[in-house]
Formats: sequence, C-alpha cells, structure tokens
Amino acid sequence: MAQTYNRRGSYASFSLNHNDQLLRKAIQLLGRKGSQSVDAFMRMVINEQVEEAKKMLKRMSGSLVNVRVPKAKGVFNSKRASRGPIHSVVADALKNERVKNKEYRVHTGKTLREAEKGVIGQRGGKLSHIVAKGIDPFSYGKLPMLVMSSAGWYSKHGVAGWASTGMRMRRQHPGFYHTFDYIGYVDKTARAKFAASAPNLIYMLGVEAGFSAQGSVKTSMKSRVGGQGLMLARGV
Repeated sequence: MAQTYNRRGSYASFSLNHNDQLLRKAIQLLGRKGSQSVDAFMRMVINEQVEEAKKMLKRMSGSLVNVRVPKAKGVFNSKRASRGPIHSVVADALKNERVKNKEYRVHTGKTLREAEKGVIGQRGGKLSHIVAKGIDPFSYGKLPMLVMSSAGWYSKHGVAGWASTGMRMRRQHPGFYHTFDYIGYVDKTARAKFAASAPNLIYMLGVEAGFSAQGSVKTSMKSRVGGQGLMLARGV
C-alpha cells in the first residue's frame, strides 16, 4: 500500500449560513420562491467554480487531454469504460450535486455515498486522491500479464493493451507528484464569490419582497472539506 502525506480533501460540502436578518426577512416574505432563489444562486456560484476546476485539470493533461484508451481484449478489468489521462478522468467525474435545499456537495464519486472514495482506477487506485495529494513510489505487487495502456503509451503506439513485463522488471511505480488541490480551489473560490455577490442577491430579494434590503450583509456560505489527512491512495 502506498500512502499520501498532505491534508487535501476529496470532496467539499456547502451549506448556507442563515445569519443575516435581511436575508431571513426576504425569504420569509417571499416564502418558497425566496428559498428557491437562494438555492439556485448557490448552485450557480458553485457550478461556475467546478467548471473552472475542470478546465484547470484538463489543462494539466496537456496534449493527451482528448486521448481515450479503448477496451482491450484479454486485459484485466478491460470491461470498464475507456479511460484517458488521470487529470482528465478526474475532471470528467467532478460534479456539484444537490443534497437538499441550500446544501450541495462537490465530489468525483459515482454517488454521494462514494464522494470520499472518488474515481477508482483499473487496478484499484484512488485516482481522485492521487491527483489531489500525490503518491509516493510503491511496489506493484502481482500484475497480470497484460495491462491497459496509459494514455501516453496508447497515443504513441496505438495499442490499448500491453505486456506488463517492463513493470514487473522495475517492480516499483515511480510515484506521482503532478497534483492539483481541485477541491480546495472550488471551496475557496466558491465561498469568496458567494460572499462578494451576497449583498446584491439580498438587495434584489428585498426589492421583490417590497422592502429596502440595504445595509450590512453578513450572509456567508459554510463549507466542510472531507477526505482529508493521511489517506490510502491505493486500494478501495
């Protein structure tokens, strides 16, 4: 097992901190419509930052960004969907999912329950954690005779499955350090964008509710980053 040693997370949960009297008054007067407006605004702000993070991840794939390795006959776990470079795989999985009214979670899992786990690679690697945290060199262990080619190898040779002879001779993966704290980026920028835009949101809701909503605004979007600390980067 190889481990990661920084404290970056694998998902972020966002919720609204109802500590502003003007916002509470507007929502109360507008009822369901006011609550839905705030919910939609939260979703928009978070979605924008998720899209930016996806773009940044894909840029890290460089010239391989659009390469996808197809299924390969005789390769272990080759029935899984085609894959590309690790940054693009994580970018494609990154999403903002609504948990309930005014509560969202940004993650890369197949479902909310798998938010902390994220994307799992062909041989059990926690790809979402590896991209965020990196991974130190580790022993390959027992390998099948044929393995799925990397995006780089496939781009160069056009072969989806390749003999694992070289990997078995080296015995050890060199590690991965081309990382990006994409969850941290979304967390920081989404909260900042929401805080900067909250006064305008409250003003517009106040106007619609029929009162002046000018004054000191203290509304903020709370967040909690999960999947932090010492994490196993391989194995489910």
